[in-house]
Amino acid sequence: MPKRLASRTELAEWLQPLEGVRAILALGAAGSTTGETGTSADVSDEDDRALLLTARSLAAVALTGGATARAEQYKPSARIAIAIFTRDPASVADVPAVAKPGSLGTFVIATDAAVTPEVGILEAIGGLTASGKTRVLFEGGLNLLRIAVAAQVVDEIVISATGGIGQYDLVADLFEQGWHLGDTANFGRRWIYKLAK
Repeated sequence: MPKRLASRTELAEWLQPLEGVRAILALGAAGSTTGETGTSADVSDEDDRALLLTARSLAAVALTGGATARAEQYKPSARIAIAIFTRDPASVADVPAVAKPGSLGTFVIATDAAVTPEVGILEAIGGLTASGKTRVLFEGGLNLLRIAVAAQVVDEIVISATGGIGQYDLVADLFEQGWHLGDTANFGRRWIYKLAK
């Protein structure tokens, strides 16, 4: 029976801090993480925002890709460090979190064009972990998430949706790769699913 969570406190207790990499994403009705504007605002609501902020409160660093940072215009945070993984650091120079980093800082992690994306993300997360940021919240888009999963650096995936997720290609692919549904909860108008290896 899915747990019904009535507050962010209950949501935090359900999520629990995770040593490692937790990916988080909101899915729209068609299984997309973005809509017409190319941002997550098209497929998410205030309950998703509460989920994201709660997950951030349990992590040390939010890691995203350059494309997502540009599309979402990532802002500096007073609660969590921001890390942006990109092949082209100049392409994120105008992102607010880079142009005016918050007190906890923004890290632009440039990956060498000569290495595969899987090796690049593996090295990026290894560098964050080595610096003491052992609780990573992965906020990248679907393409970068697939790369991170292929690199075997993701420990848990938290998916928010308005209903079931079994029909989505991403979830079917994950199940084929040995992932399984660990837990389910209801928070406001959203269903939240924890997928584990």
